[in-house]
Amino acid sequence: MTAKKKRNIIALAKSMKRSWGTNPLYIADKLGIKINEIEGQGAPSAYIVKQEGYPAVIQMKGCRNLREKAVLCAHELGHYLIHAECGFVKFHDNDVDSEQEANLFAVALMCDDDMFNMPIAKMTGSILRSIMDYNLRR
Repeated sequence: MTAKKKRNIIALAKSMKRSWGTNPLYIADKLGIKINEIEGQGAPSAYIVKQEGYPAVIQMKGCRNLREKAVLCAHELGHYLIHAECGFVKFHDNDVDSEQEANLFAVALMCDDDMFNMPIAKMTGSILRSIMDYNLRR
């Protein structure tokens, strides 16, 4: 991911913060994105489906608490806001750049630079993933 792309994603997250705060569940509601919690065991997971002419839907499973829902929702909002220009989109974990961008958005939305020992813009994909994983396992 280029430095310019990182700056643009962080600017988008900051814009969302200014408009609606840092609660991704609230932001999803404001954007008209429906959230479905589906039954399932195992690690918490989520994906977003967007089809032209229909509202986007975030499907979540395995969430044990509100924090996990918020972290997954922030990640899926990143996909929606950065990548949903295609007609029908269902996101999976198989696109490394797409996942890193969504993680960057989520961290920039829910956190501030002063929470870490480095600016969010300088974080590598593995650091962003570690932050996401940590917040899903708390």
